[in-house]
Amino acid sequence: MNLMAAAEMVERFPDIDTLLFESGGDNLTLTFSPALVETYVFILDTAEGDKMPRKRGPGVTESDLLIINKTDIAPYVRCDLDKMVADAKEVRGGLPVLPTNALTGDGLSELAEFVETQRNAHQG
Repeated sequence: MNLMAAAEMVERFPDIDTLLFESGGDNLTLTFSPALVETYVFILDTAEGDKMPRKRGPGVTESDLLIINKTDIAPYVRCDLDKMVADAKEVRGGLPVLPTNALTGDGLSELAEFVETQRNAHQG
């Protein structure tokens, strides 16, 4: 994660209370340190296949929230969405899993609520 970019954003927008970062990488490797963030959200999409949760990558097992996005395309990419969600819940040991569809808005209100709850929990 580029901490200089974060510092620049805070300087440019002094009233900001939430910064969201997108980090490249895949389910098996991380390109940032979870120790540097207050809340860690990991996103899978159904095009990656229903096997991704079973690989138990750190994004799946350690994030504060796992999002499974593009639920609408699951049947077209041979992804068993029910299995993907069930496997994700199993490997996460009680940590939340949220299926979403950004195109239709399914799950986005729950995501907004999660972000707001986390923001409030980390305000000093």
